[in-house]
Amino acid sequence: ELLIKENIIPIFQLRKNVYGSAFKVSLQLVPHQLSLYILGTSDRLLLDAYKVNTAQIGIYNQGYGLGSYASYLINGVFRALARFFHEAFRSSDESTHLQLRKYIIFTPFSINVLLALVCLWMKEIYAFLFAKPELQTGYPIAIVIMSSYMFWSLYTLFTYPLIIQK
Repeated sequence: ELLIKENIIPIFQLRKNVYGSAFKVSLQLVPHQLSLYILGTSDRLLLDAYKVNTAQIGIYNQGYGLGSYASYLINGVFRALARFFHEAFRSSDESTHLQLRKYIIFTPFSINVLLALVCLWMKEIYAFLFAKPELQTGYPIAIVIMSSYMFWSLYTLFTYPLIIQK
């Protein structure tokens, strides 16, 4: 009602310079984000295409859910280090760059060691979490998913400097 009273209407003019500069940045991100979407949904499409029964889909979903907890760990670590990384990459101080180098080596190494240990103990973790033996069969899926997140931590760390501008 207020929009009608005040005669507020959207502007339908297209300014090429504004949209051109926006597309220069955003179009490069489309394949990257599309690949993440495809990775997130392709497993469900394949399970439907091969007509996997509901019980096995549930076990797969359980393993995928438990294995994807690694992403929470990785996101938390990188959010905690984000400010330091920004300041260190922009700094011209040699000691800050040396400290940044130590973080870049130590962070993915420690994440991968921790996730590898969790993967080694996944069968026992499943035995502790799930009493029914048929629910304990999803641990190989959790191992595969968690192992994939080990490489995702490396990808995240090494692409991080690309988004930082001086």
